[in-house]
Amino acid sequence: MNSVLPKINNSRGLTLLELIVAMALTGMLLVFFISANIFIQKILINWSNDNTLAEEREFLLQVISDEVAACDYLSFDSSKMSLICYEKQDTIHIAVDGGNLLKDNNILNRYGVVVDNFEISEDVFAKVSDSSILNDRIASKHDCILYRIELSVSYKGKTDVAVQKVRNFLAYAKQ
Repeated sequence: MNSVLPKINNSRGLTLLELIVAMALTGMLLVFFISANIFIQKILINWSNDNTLAEEREFLLQVISDEVAACDYLSFDSSKMSLICYEKQDTIHIAVDGGNLLKDNNILNRYGVVVDNFEISEDVFAKVSDSSILNDRIASKHDCILYRIELSVSYKGKTDVAVQKVRNFLAYAKQ
């Protein structure tokens, strides 16, 4: 029976130095993994913020572009950063107030995105005589105005500026 059981008296345990080295190596691995986790989280948060900013900028720019393209007449006041679109019998007001883009007093921006600047200007004045270009909206020769829309938005310390050009075949031409 003595030959079956190993001898406990002769087995060697771990010394204090070996335990300290093992704990130090474990601690270094733990610090490495925690640092890598924090670094990856920061990258993902920055990516998410960039994505939110770009998505919101495109959404706001599309809302403005749709209104500019559809209006019969528009008036832009750069000091107030406000746009008035006259569409048939409706009047649509788009303005920036306190960092919010408002359409008829309804806030359009989401996620805490702040609108810093909003500009609209005539980019090119062109006469269009080919009715096929007009996508059958107007059957005869009509004036076409190309508007340049610039929108600057910021989110969590990052700023993004976008410029889009919009054609308007219905707007009254300035003489």
